This record gives sequence, C-alpha cells and structure tokens, in this order.
Amino acid sequence: MDNSSTEKVLRELFDNFYKELEKAGILVLNTLKITVDFSSGEVTLSDEDETVTSEDVIYAWTPEEESPAPDAILEKSTEARELLRRLVETLMHEGYFEQQIFQTPFTVLYTDLSSEKCKPIFKVDGGWTVMDKPLLKGWEKEMNGFLSRLLGEESPKVRNKLCTEREKS
Repeated sequence: MDNSSTEKVLRELFDNFYKELEKAGILVLNTLKITVDFSSGEVTLSDEDETVTSEDVIYAWTPEEESPAPDAILEKSTEARELLRRLVETLMHEGYFEQQIFQTPFTVLYTDLSSEKCKPIFKVDGGWTVMDKPLLKGWEKEMNGFLSRLLGEESPKVRNKLCTEREKS
C-alpha cells in the first residue's frame, strides 16, 4: 500500500471517528489519541477516555517478518508519525478541526504500542502549533542563549538609559 492509499484509509478513519463521536453524543473533545499497533497494523483513533474509538488496519504498517527488528519498527513508527502529522495538518487546513466538537485547548497525541510513548503531534491553544522533534530540538539552548543576551547585555543599557532620563528631569 503506497502513501496515497494509506492516507485515503486514514482520512476515512477520521471521518468515521467524527461520526462515532456524534453517535455517542460527545459535545466537546480536547484530546484526540492516535494509537498504532505495528504487530497488526491496527490504527485506533479515540477520545481522551477511550469511550469512542474508530479502528482500521494499515497493511503497509504490518510487519513483513514474524519478529521484526526494533530498528524496523522504529523506522515504521517514524514514517507513520510523519504521515499522520502531515494528514492532521492537511485536515486542519481543510477545516476538519473547526467542527464544533473540537474545542481549544486541543491536542492530537500519537502512541506507538511498541514503545508505549505518547507524543503530541499537534496542539491548539489559540492557534495551531505543529509539534515535531526538529522544531523543538535544541529549544532550551536557544532560549537560554536568548535570555542571557537579553538580560546580560541589554539590561545594563536599558538601566543606564532610564537613569540618564531620570537625572535630566
């Protein structure tokens, strides 16, 4: 199954999930969980309490071997997470998440059952934010550098300017 076929199945899964939310009478959803089981290729969308779920199998994500190597699973997980992140971003631009059920703050979480780590791939708090490792990688170092430059270099200049202005008045 190529990426376009996989994306088509995933789009249908999102549409079915929304229908299931409506059937269950869910009025507000703040967290959408996407869980992928690479031992079976099963993808599950659920609300935060897992009371409403929608499932399908992505055959391209099923193992080719009976006991796949951890590196092969990691590669499939990375590929799946990226495809899901791009699809969620596309759905967002198409207005899928503007439906009344989806309320801010809103988060889309990705979980790979082989590692059981839950990672946010999208977050909304007033505006959409793409949550992706390259985007966040090294942010602490950049922030610390920015703060030290701001407080270390600029602070004395601002203080001297304020003192000078006070002396003149």
